[in-house]
Amino acid sequence: MERADVIVVGAGPAGCAAAAQALSLGLSVTIIDKFAFPRDKLCGGLVTGRSMKILQDLFGVQPDNDLFLKTNHIRLWAGERELANKPSAPSMYMTMRKRFDHALMEHCEKLGAFIICGTVDEIGPAYVKLRDSRQFAFDVLIGADGANSAVARLGLGMQVPKSKMAFGLEIEAPRPEVDDNAIELDLDAMSWGYGWSFPKHNSRTIGVGGLHSKNPDAKQSMKSYRSKMAPQSHAIAEKGAFLPFGSFLRTPGKNRIIVAGDAAGLVDPITGEGIALALESGALAGKAAHDAISRGVPSSAYKSYKRSLSNIHRDLRYAKVLRFLMFHWTTRETVHNAFARSSVTDIYLELLSGGVDYPTIAKRVLRKVPILMARALKDRSRASINLKNKAPK
Repeated sequence: MERADVIVVGAGPAGCAAAAQALSLGLSVTIIDKFAFPRDKLCGGLVTGRSMKILQDLFGVQPDNDLFLKTNHIRLWAGERELANKPSAPSMYMTMRKRFDHALMEHCEKLGAFIICGTVDEIGPAYVKLRDSRQFAFDVLIGADGANSAVARLGLGMQVPKSKMAFGLEIEAPRPEVDDNAIELDLDAMSWGYGWSFPKHNSRTIGVGGLHSKNPDAKQSMKSYRSKMAPQSHAIAEKGAFLPFGSFLRTPGKNRIIVAGDAAGLVDPITGEGIALALESGALAGKAAHDAISRGVPSSAYKSYKRSLSNIHRDLRYAKVLRFLMFHWTTRETVHNAFARSSVTDIYLELLSGGVDYPTIAKRVLRKVPILMARALKDRSRASINLKNKAPK
């Protein structure tokens, strides 16, 4: 049986961050992924300023790398209504996950990680067995293997239920001849979610995603959105996947087994961003593994990791409250009007850049809830009057 101080299952951003952190602290690391890289993954590929800070610190990645298309332009829509057009927004970086994830994995390999392609079939107290019968012993196991995490299921006996996840559909469409590199987000493309059109060097990533329980006909939502954003894309096959969307694991581990990123449900429930939280939680997992092993008590990894996650879990709790205000039908139009007045748009952009956290936003917004509710009642009353006036006599 081969052995490593830390075994990381999953070579996406969370897994690579965990591996890079553990390697930098002197631990031996084996990364196991069921796919050979490079591989495709459903993801818009938005790397925010918050994510870029971690990539620079942990991987030495620079924003001028050819992995990224930099843009400062974002447009927000609610169907046909343009809510905001910001050509001087904080910098955001668009990437293709196929190349991005492969680059992170290669970086870990250069640092000394041993890379294995295989599917986890069994998890014991201190070993992992693959479907092909290979076995690997560990001091600490880090699961970073996505929303359908085998580590969470086999090692912890838990997963975020699909009923609480989002479902996303996506295509990679040809880049238009005239393209201003603007990020496009449509808050009406899907219920309790949004549609996106993200520029890349040679294409545009177009998709929709929202809470699965609120979108029984996701394919129709995607059909409508892609016909609007890429009318010539009917022959391009769609990718679909379940994605965490705010319902995170309250106990993301046990003893020497911990989970990070999507496997722990760590995705922003408003923006849908997962890369920043994947990188952050992965780095925290790698640090917790080192601390536990250096103390000679690998089984204490989870307690250390859980403490370090407290700020992320706090932010996600605040975000779920704010998500209700943003997407619920009684306040949605009022929130859209606030986006159009720039007050909410500026906060949204500050959030993406990493310049503000959710507790700070909550303090700003919750003070205004009475005003928001009054405006919501006024908007609903006005809409009711308009319907009556349009009714046939």
